[in-house]
Amino acid sequence: MKLILPSLLALLGLPVASAVAQCVPVPDPVISIDIPSRYAQDDKTRSELDETANARVNEGLAPVDAFVAVLARQTTDALRLARLGQDTEAQVMADCVLDGLERWAAGKALSRLESLNAQQSIPSRLVGAAFAYGLAAPLATRDPARSKVISTWLVERAAATMAFFDDPKTSARTARNNLRMWAALSVLRTGIDARDKALIGWGEASFRQALCEANADGSLPLEMGRGSLALHYQLHAMQPLVVGVALLQQEGIDLRQTCDGALTRIVIFTLAAVDMPALAAAHAGQRQERITGRASLQGFQLAWIPAWQSLSLSPTLDGYAPAGMDLTNSRLGGDQGEVWASALEGGVWCPRPDLNRHSLAAEGF
Repeated sequence: MKLILPSLLALLGLPVASAVAQCVPVPDPVISIDIPSRYAQDDKTRSELDETANARVNEGLAPVDAFVAVLARQTTDALRLARLGQDTEAQVMADCVLDGLERWAAGKALSRLESLNAQQSIPSRLVGAAFAYGLAAPLATRDPARSKVISTWLVERAAATMAFFDDPKTSARTARNNLRMWAALSVLRTGIDARDKALIGWGEASFRQALCEANADGSLPLEMGRGSLALHYQLHAMQPLVVGVALLQQEGIDLRQTCDGALTRIVIFTLAAVDMPALAAAHAGQRQERITGRASLQGFQLAWIPAWQSLSLSPTLDGYAPAGMDLTNSRLGGDQGEVWASALEGGVWCPRPDLNRHSLAAEGF
């Protein structure tokens, strides 16, 4: 196990020997996934959990989520060390990230998705792997052979993702709802790193479609059909949408005003509905659960804010997240303050000196 002393501790006046950033092995590669739906079979809104099935889903996805969480934590460490000028230590951590990715790539991980729900769920995990690669690779030791193994695997998984979501047999809801948004972000991030115009184009087209399907008030019609979880899934869809638009902006593709500024309408509606869930309930026809006000939100649900701020749109959302809230989402590459630091004037959003221990299992998807 490799240990790195984060110099941030010294900057804070703390004993450097009191903590370390750790390079730990990733879990063994998972090749095959076969999981059921989390929801009761007779629930058309897919908002009523089947507790037995939900437990099976969590168990089946646990090793994949653990893999993504390790990558995100170590990617965050590498970015933070690089920002602090600790280039050698950052390189070691970045190599740790890429070594873990290479192990899964060489093992053909996630190449056999043997159920509908596996095909729906895995793209939102692959996006975490794609972000980890894109963020860590510039800091790592140059190793073309390793990079080729990882990039080939990610591109192959992206091609499978596109094939599933474009398949006429895939339901119209799945092909266009929050699942498509996470799939689009995974494909886009992979395309950017591979410089693959087809992948970037698929991501762009997916996000354009979502923006233009938004209702006039900013609600997303397919998420509003999710009954008591409508607002929960509105927010879940908005996260990859905002981050995807921000990534495209960096590629010179500007979707900020697409379909009469749909992205701004979506953000404004979502945050208004967080404060007043009745707005979502009016669309869904049911009282909202899980999100019942701003105090009910966790940091990973607001981790899109730095990406939003990079777009220079209103509202700026300065101070929206409570002071000190950890804006980390494993699926988005880790601590979003570190991820978007170079794009945000004034540096890092809500920096935290402690190492993130956030797990995807807490996100409940």
